[in-house]
Amino acid sequence: MILQQIEKEKHQKLRQSSYLAEVFLQQRSKASWINLGDDNTSYFYSVIKHRILKQAIVQLKDNQGNWQTEQVIARLFVHYYQDLLGKQHEERIRAFRGFLRNGPILTEEHHLNILKPFTEEDVKKVVYSIDINKSSRSDGYGSDFFRAAWSIIGKDVAEAVLEFFQNGQFLKQINATNIALIPKVSTPENASQYRPIACCNVIYKVISKLICLKLKERVSHLVSESQTTFV
Repeated sequence: MILQQIEKEKHQKLRQSSYLAEVFLQQRSKASWINLGDDNTSYFYSVIKHRILKQAIVQLKDNQGNWQTEQVIARLFVHYYQDLLGKQHEERIRAFRGFLRNGPILTEEHHLNILKPFTEEDVKKVVYSIDINKSSRSDGYGSDFFRAAWSIIGKDVAEAVLEFFQNGQFLKQINATNIALIPKVSTPENASQYRPIACCNVIYKVISKLICLKLKERVSHLVSESQTTFV
């Protein structure tokens, strides 16, 4: 009986380890539409391999049209985005003040609603709204971890988020972000044909989503349907 019990326990541990390994591969493959099962491991491996080959940047054209490789590629991207973000304009274009005076404005009730403080429940709802199949963040923790451990860390997470809205500051480590370059076309040749996306950590994501949700409640009052494309 003792040997049977030991064998049963080992078998359960093996099944649990296999399940966790498959969940890990599913997250890496981004195949969130497929159900987990014993036959999916090889599929996930093939998806991961295909994604790596597809997203690898082995060469890139510079401003002169010459192909560059290896470390030069990184410098090309850095210079490209520095040029986009580093331009200075001596004069600022002023908005049409008459339009601003005569256009829609927020009422006092709107102001009070926007200034209404968030609650711990608001933070929890946003955490649980983040897709658990998203890539792991720069700190290695995805929303699935926060959900699973919410009974333990929920109060601390909520306090950290709510403190930001009280004093407007948070640890600089929370602002650590991984930049991923997504091709805009099937065969990109230069830096302008890549779209950068920022993979921020969950706490940063929660803060930004709370702000967006608050603004979303009133933006329709200020922006017409014909202007939504520019928002």
